[in-house]
Amino acid sequence: MLGLLGGFVILLDPHERNINKDYLLLMQEWSLSGLEKGGKVELGQYNLKPFKMDFNMFIINGKSFPSATPMPVEYGDIVRLRLGAIQINHHPMHIHGHQFLVEKADGNPIAANDRILKNTILVADGKT
Repeated sequence: MLGLLGGFVILLDPHERNINKDYLLLMQEWSLSGLEKGGKVELGQYNLKPFKMDFNMFIINGKSFPSATPMPVEYGDIVRLRLGAIQINHHPMHIHGHQFLVEKADGNPIAANDRILKNTILVADGKT
């Protein structure tokens, strides 16, 4: 997908829980010419191959490390991460050193007794 993108966050009840931090993370994959898969990314510009499926660049919110925006949290914070895969392939996501509870899937609530603690979740293409 080419062009600008973003996410709409619709708050049905902004006081639903005591959330200290709320982050939206949109994942994308690109095929860039001149960049070998697994190769070192050099500073500069790369041409997109928009109709190729040999993805070699993966970004979150339009940026890759080290240009990614930090998500500062403090001990005791309740953090909501909204994950979206704006790409063709599914992608597993994990947060280093943390576990999390999945409360919603594609905008639909999951009953409290059906939620499980996870350290990795598979985010399907086009899903949140």
